[in-house]
Amino acid sequence: MKIKYYSLFVITLFVSVNAQEDTIRKKVFEWEAGYVGDLSRNFDGGIKRGNTLMGVLSLGATIYTDRFWEGGKLYVQSMSTHGKGLSMYYVGDQQFISGIENDNYLFFMEKLYYRQNFNKGWITIGLQDLNQDFLVSEGGSHFTNSSFGIPSTYPLNFSAPIYPKTALAITAMCSFSDKWTLKTGVFDGDCGDLAKDRTNTKWKIHTHEGFLYVGELSYSPIEKIKVKAGGMYHTASFPDIADSTKSIRGTYGFHALIDYQLASSENQQLSCFTQFAYHPSKASNNTLYIGGGIVAKGYLFNRSDDYIGLGVACARFFDKSFECDIECNYCITVHQHVSIMPTFHYIINPGSSSSGLPNATAGILRIILSK
Repeated sequence: MKIKYYSLFVITLFVSVNAQEDTIRKKVFEWEAGYVGDLSRNFDGGIKRGNTLMGVLSLGATIYTDRFWEGGKLYVQSMSTHGKGLSMYYVGDQQFISGIENDNYLFFMEKLYYRQNFNKGWITIGLQDLNQDFLVSEGGSHFTNSSFGIPSTYPLNFSAPIYPKTALAITAMCSFSDKWTLKTGVFDGDCGDLAKDRTNTKWKIHTHEGFLYVGELSYSPIEKIKVKAGGMYHTASFPDIADSTKSIRGTYGFHALIDYQLASSENQQLSCFTQFAYHPSKASNNTLYIGGGIVAKGYLFNRSDDYIGLGVACARFFDKSFECDIECNYCITVHQHVSIMPTFHYIINPGSSSSGLPNATAGILRIILSK
């Protein structure tokens, strides 16, 4: 192994391990660590039957500036992935039934940014994940399919700055009241490819690659309801999907997310969520995404920390074909730091209706370890 693949990983690990003592002594450090592993199998349909193991290790550290000036923090997060993706090699779906799917990378930088908090908001600059602050659905976070994390219209239409390849950005948030919040951001228009930048440390901004502008308005009239609506505009030139000889200047899209708490008690909670994204540009391969689901926590076996979820993620493409994933899972909290989540997927038209792949039945046993 080359030393350059270890360098930033070792730095992050050193800061993380030593941060625990510094937290007690100086109150300026925090550290975090986690591992997510997917034992997966495609039982039928798709490309072919088969088993895979995919895992991601993450280490992060936060340095607070309150001793020098209030409200600032420097955050760094590094990741290491190993294994083989089930969607890429066995299922063939475009939405990816596992949001951690990636190739083997010893180490890469996921985030490195500085955030300054103010009275009614913040400003952040550095290497950021679009899905860190934008298009986040609380209900969708309980599922494994990547589209529940961020609508498929983003990664399938352009080089979106999300896991595993993030990009330089400037983002800001302003809270007008307890009910209304506005977030905006400008990202590098081409985050690149980990295959060409295995550590995600070669940061370059070229004007011909354009910029990604994102805005999102959040509204929470009561504690049980959270509504988010926004849009994006990418300034680069893209080929016309229907005629690759033509070029289209700029592409745009809109999205809306709703999280709603249906019922709540001391040890039980029932909630639902919906997701919608529309990218009408002729440069968009995935023009429409609709998803949603329901999550019940504490309703089975008198286990207040366990939850069961049922969700549907559907992507429609420019040729009117579509792909749909129906996911059902049950997350079992074994310990404060350990969870196990068996997940079942039924994928209709993996890769789209025109791919010719038969409907697939797949399963994931996800193991979650956290500090």
